[in-house]
Amino acid sequence: MNLKNTLFIFFIALFLFSGVKNSESQISKAYVLCEGGFSANSSRLGMYNILSNNYNGNIFSPGNLGLYPDGLIYFQNHLYLLEQGGFGGQGKIYKLDSNGLVLMSRSFGTNPYSLTASNGKIYTTNGSSSKVIVLDINNFNTIKEITAGVYPQEIVSVSNRVIVANNSLFMGDQDSSVTVINSVNDSAIARIFFRTEVNSLAISNDGKVLVGCSGDQGKIYKFDPVTFQKLDSFQLSSGFEDDIAVDKNSNDVYYINYFNGISRLNTITRQVTNIINNPDPANVYFYGYNYDYSMNKHYVADAKSFVVNGALRIYNSSGVQENSFVTGIAPRRIVFNVPTGVGVQNLSEIATGYDLKQNYPNPFNPVTKIKFSIPKNENVKLKVFDINGREVATLIDSKLNQGEYKFTFNAENISSGVYIYKLITENFSQTKKMILLK
Repeated sequence: MNLKNTLFIFFIALFLFSGVKNSESQISKAYVLCEGGFSANSSRLGMYNILSNNYNGNIFSPGNLGLYPDGLIYFQNHLYLLEQGGFGGQGKIYKLDSNGLVLMSRSFGTNPYSLTASNGKIYTTNGSSSKVIVLDINNFNTIKEITAGVYPQEIVSVSNRVIVANNSLFMGDQDSSVTVINSVNDSAIARIFFRTEVNSLAISNDGKVLVGCSGDQGKIYKFDPVTFQKLDSFQLSSGFEDDIAVDKNSNDVYYINYFNGISRLNTITRQVTNIINNPDPANVYFYGYNYDYSMNKHYVADAKSFVVNGALRIYNSSGVQENSFVTGIAPRRIVFNVPTGVGVQNLSEIATGYDLKQNYPNPFNPVTKIKFSIPKNENVKLKVFDINGREVATLIDSKLNQGEYKFTFNAENISSGVYIYKLITENFSQTKKMILLK
């Protein structure tokens, strides 16, 4: 085969591969939750359509948001939103479709702040009451109230663990811990202490928990949510402020640094690089942040003075601003419409029984595909273990509809060896072996 034909085939293959990646995992929408001022009508939920490059400043309907909305997640193709309400009073939770239409709502709790989903339930932090309130995801009925630490705020989940960041009361009790909750029986099973207030939580690519502690000497810690062991800590040359975002395609994490810019930490080399500097500290305030790992873009919520409309600033991978859109007052949360279990592709809506196929290719380096079938709508877990039975990764932990699925597994961050992958549902489990050769 001559060089010209070889190059032609190479570029065609590259094009096809890129198309598969985009169709399965590309993020297409970014939602921006704005806290507003001191009146309910000033709060906003905006949406940026990445494909059309269009920003809609208020998609919430019907009606208006209440006071101080702060919690927002995208889960199973829906938005779940929390508003705190007046100080010391009830807040409210909403379920919305992906275009902002309210499908269900309920008033509950005391100033609920942040939320996460696990095992068919919503877990919400209620700072002033030091509680995590557990709601049924189907009807928002209260299932349980769990005591956490002082003023719980941020919250995330991984596998059967819910991780809660405890903060401090203004002029009151101090805290610098995280509470670990077992989401199977809704019990607090551990409390782990750190050096300063915990402002941010994130899940690393290997299923561990990253804990961001603020200050000019702030650190990011890493701990195991199963053994509760502190695995590592990273000293940050520019300090830490808020909002850890994990790059799913590398060993990098990004965050707002102490000087109100955006920094990158490589968790292997431990190198810290300042990516974006605040262009005008007197008039610009980076209040929220997220990273689009499918397109390598940085999304920054600029709250400005907190009394005028803010901005959504979008930067490329080099830290050069490419776009800016006017938002509501005090934009805080930026959430992407990450597809359920990024890497999951629904091949068919029909399945007559449970089945876990052999991965292909096998052996592989570093990407392989795993097919499986489930005959009914239910919670599904797909996990990877090493040959000694230690869990290496949770690939899927969510509710899926009946059908046949394919998961694209990238083992870039895992060493060579023999691994076990396991499909788990309420009444079924099956395992297969796969070999990673690098």
